[in-house]
Amino acid sequence: MAKEFFPELKKIKFEGKDSKNPMAFHYYDENKVIMGKTMKDWLRFAMAWWHTLCAEGADQFGGGTKTFPWTDADPLQMAKNKVDAGFEFMQKLGIPYFCFHDVDLISEGSNVAEYEKNMKAIVAYIKEKQKETGAKLLWSTANVFGNKRYMNGASTNPDFDVVARAIVQIENAIDAGATKLTVEIKRGGITFIRITDDGSGIERDDIRNAFKSHATSKIRTEEDLLGIGTLGFRGEALASIAAVSKVDVLTCTAEDDIGTVYKIEGSEEVLLDDAGCPKGTTIIVRDIFYNTPARMKFLKKDVTEGNSVAGVVDRIALSHPEISIRFIRDDKQVLVTKGDGKLSGTIYSVFGKDFSNTLVSTSYELDGIGVDGFVSLPVGARANRSMQFFFLNGRLVKSVTAQAALEQAYKNSIMVGKFPSCVLSITTPLNFVDVNVHPAKTEVRFENEKRVFDAVYYATKMAIDEKDKPNKLDLSKMDLKTEASNPFVKESSKSYEQTTITELPKRKENFWATELPPQPKAEVPKREAPVPYKRQQEVKPTVVAPPNQEPVEVVPDYRVIGEAFDTYIIVEMDGKILLIDKHAAHERMLFEKLKAEASREASLEGVKSQVLLAPVAVTLSKEEYSVLLQNTDILRDAGFDIGDFGDGTVVVREVPVMLIDDDVKALVEEMAGYLLTSQDPTPEKLDWIYHNTACRAAIKGGDKTTAIELDKFVNQLLSNPDIRYCPHGRPVLIEMSRSELEKQFGRTL
Repeated sequence: MAKEFFPELKKIKFEGKDSKNPMAFHYYDENKVIMGKTMKDWLRFAMAWWHTLCAEGADQFGGGTKTFPWTDADPLQMAKNKVDAGFEFMQKLGIPYFCFHDVDLISEGSNVAEYEKNMKAIVAYIKEKQKETGAKLLWSTANVFGNKRYMNGASTNPDFDVVARAIVQIENAIDAGATKLTVEIKRGGITFIRITDDGSGIERDDIRNAFKSHATSKIRTEEDLLGIGTLGFRGEALASIAAVSKVDVLTCTAEDDIGTVYKIEGSEEVLLDDAGCPKGTTIIVRDIFYNTPARMKFLKKDVTEGNSVAGVVDRIALSHPEISIRFIRDDKQVLVTKGDGKLSGTIYSVFGKDFSNTLVSTSYELDGIGVDGFVSLPVGARANRSMQFFFLNGRLVKSVTAQAALEQAYKNSIMVGKFPSCVLSITTPLNFVDVNVHPAKTEVRFENEKRVFDAVYYATKMAIDEKDKPNKLDLSKMDLKTEASNPFVKESSKSYEQTTITELPKRKENFWATELPPQPKAEVPKREAPVPYKRQQEVKPTVVAPPNQEPVEVVPDYRVIGEAFDTYIIVEMDGKILLIDKHAAHERMLFEKLKAEASREASLEGVKSQVLLAPVAVTLSKEEYSVLLQNTDILRDAGFDIGDFGDGTVVVREVPVMLIDDDVKALVEEMAGYLLTSQDPTPEKLDWIYHNTACRAAIKGGDKTTAIELDKFVNQLLSNPDIRYCPHGRPVLIEMSRSELEKQFGRTL
């Protein structure tokens, strides 16, 4: 029978706000119904093991000041006493959930085998208490920060390239037949990374060979090279990891009663022994580059490395929706997929609702090439290709062929400079593709590129043609019967007798002459032709000249004649005809305005920005997300206030004033794509942002413009003789002299 640690206390009850009992609930009534639910359902409390049962009151000034009645025993009995006390505490307070770190339950022991043994024993005891009480585990995790051994980090990324080391561990877990996969990192993977799967495990006799260079279980014969269906197969990853770090492996096969623990440090074996562990494999890497510290400087910032790992996990999840993947980052679960094989649910988990809503499904097969997945509707086109994902036989690939086929299917459906998104899984016979082109295994060659092109093209084309049909007016399904009504007759006096016209009356000859009485001829005022707007001479802009100098006229005399195609302004000036591209000219003027405002940063003015009425959330790829957050200072200088919304999404709060009515989401996507690939220095990055901001804010060709607006526009343009080319390098105006014009008409030679 379990010992009672709080015998003087009974179950805490609700007694109301007027109660003087300190051991009663004054406001929390678990049975009170609020908005259709009880307070117990609204407030689902959980007991934190470490705070309630482990915190001894220690701080930086001294040791603990609390003593607990369950500590005077051997480690296992002490752990059981804590369990008894914890469950008694939860029952008397009515707390339905609890959570813990592993070493909060029981001492971890002197080695891995002892740790596993202790944990197995105490977990079994807790399960018995759960059956007795009905208490449920909210969550549990591992404490890899409390022990002094972790003063410089628990472990770290398995190679100096975080992404490479993360992905090879994940790949090996998947190849082992795992249905569940957990990836956990801290500080972007620089101090801790652990991969756990429930796969087939590793035979003890194979563990040593797994860490030898170029040793692989994936390739057994020469013929296997022609049909590779696994992810990892080169036998390089584990050997490279072990050479520069301390590695722990816990593994157990389905046939083994006892698992195996294997430790290797700097390619030197330290331990090979029995261990209690579940089926599958856990790989932990510690003290990366402990023997090659010079390579530590090549690691990037925590945020950058973490987002790179997150990007890898995203792609693995998308390529294998049948595997439940959990990603924990700095003790926070940021991704979990169901593993039910449904790609739509996985896409939603990875990228969220906004991106998912732009996609339509497709499934197509052509000559043995299968294409399944999702493509975006034309309205979901983006400023770059960052959201195009192609998977070949379960492996992420970069295929120029598939990319070209995808974009060809959208020809004449999306704007130039925009790109569709997709998550497409391509299935081919294994001998149809060569994955040995590059060590990264992302570049592939097909036996027949055209077959792949056609399959992707038709799969995409049929999907968007089916889902993106224009609305049509079908007159055959409309009821064209109408009822004549007199607006001067009250509703109550109307007759609702229905009449149906079965035949239209034949038109009579000279109908209008015979049926209508002659009418007097009305005088219709004659409409005068529009007169080109001419600026008044007396308002010529001038600048104040220095003393003893004549005033300088900024703008010569001109006359705005009109506009052609709502795009080109026609101006007469100084015996010449000017044709002005209003978009190009306006773009350049806005560009110069942004640069001028930015140059005033020293006076605390800078680029004028406007707070958005409703902040705009933008979902990006993890790489774009990372680089955008790294460049928030640059973006702030350009008038953008962009913050972190979490898990691949940023939130835009402020934009330059001129962009208030513009497509903010598309511009942010475009900036993220540019910053991801750009190696330009900061000034050139700012110029690029100013340029694209001005381009989006500028008046577009085809937009209607009044005569007064045209005159004001021309006045501003001609006031600045330096504006002759847009930021793209195109001319903003073309001149034609009167003599050249007369030559064209043959008036002069």
